[in-house]
Amino acid sequence: MKADKQTPEVDADRGRKRKKRKFALLALLAAIVVGLPLVGAGVHAVLLGQEARLFPSTGERVEVEDSRSLHMLITGVGHDGPVIVLESGGGLTLGFWDEVQSLLSVTLTVVSYERAGVGWSDPPTHSTAIADYVEDLTAALKAKGLPGPYILAGHSIGGYYAREFARRRPELTAGLVLLDPTIEGWGKLPAELTGGVEGLQHQIGPWRVLAQLGVGRVWNPFAAAACSLPVQNRPDYVAATQKDNHLASTQRDGALMLSLKSVEDEGPREGDFPVRVISAGLGGGPAYRHLEEAQWAMHNAMAVRYTDSQHSVIKDANHISMLTESKHASVVADAILALARKARLGASR
Repeated sequence: MKADKQTPEVDADRGRKRKKRKFALLALLAAIVVGLPLVGAGVHAVLLGQEARLFPSTGERVEVEDSRSLHMLITGVGHDGPVIVLESGGGLTLGFWDEVQSLLSVTLTVVSYERAGVGWSDPPTHSTAIADYVEDLTAALKAKGLPGPYILAGHSIGGYYAREFARRRPELTAGLVLLDPTIEGWGKLPAELTGGVEGLQHQIGPWRVLAQLGVGRVWNPFAAAACSLPVQNRPDYVAATQKDNHLASTQRDGALMLSLKSVEDEGPREGDFPVRVISAGLGGGPAYRHLEEAQWAMHNAMAVRYTDSQHSVIKDANHISMLTESKHASVVADAILALARKARLGASR
């Protein structure tokens, strides 16, 4: 039996149907490509609004200038001075100080806070120069009726902010405790220790775009740090890392760290106050000891430039656990408390 011959009209009709199917498939793909990010961004915006109402679950907002406010947690109110001010590392919210702050608050007034743009503090409207952050902190402490001089404890890049506060406001500084601090000239350290900051800076710009499309609701590279926090502080931190203001502040701190990479230390600091530097390990065991010792040597070289200084090491701590693990946090708190006692004795003379 012979097969039916196809007429030109039938062939044309089949061709039109194939084109329609192809067009429909392309339209569907386009809808997915365009629609999913829009849906993600919409859901992200809704969740940001809900989180703004739910968080922060601790602390208060203290107004500074331009109708902006800083998120602060003040504990141990009513104790004798000096007031302790805790400066967080880049991208870290005040919840990372929970262990240290709880220990100190038994006998001291303690302030942890988030710099402009970090966590639940309003974004900066100023130039984001160090001097502006110093003025923000000074204004917030004044607004809460907390007189100086203060002991400032700074972690990581927070150590640099603390040192700059002391340099610019020596009359308000009773002492410094610098915890695994970022210091000038850190680019001289082995490459294994220096590459992480540059890598983060390359990634965080694109990540800020992806985060605003809701990608962070599915996969959040910053959420891993929450595992080191007390359970009650984890939601605050994870929610904060979804905010573009927070990511932008992390990017600024990274840029500040890179700007210090090749800078030579200026030598002795202004102001007559004691300085304590505490270094952490890397958590990698003996194989990393040479890297740890290089970092410890740099911290020690910075410490001895101050007239009254001490450098110590918590060998089994790492950069984060020195704040968040009880046994390490107690070492940090003891160092701050000892400095506070020293300041009280000096004030009583």
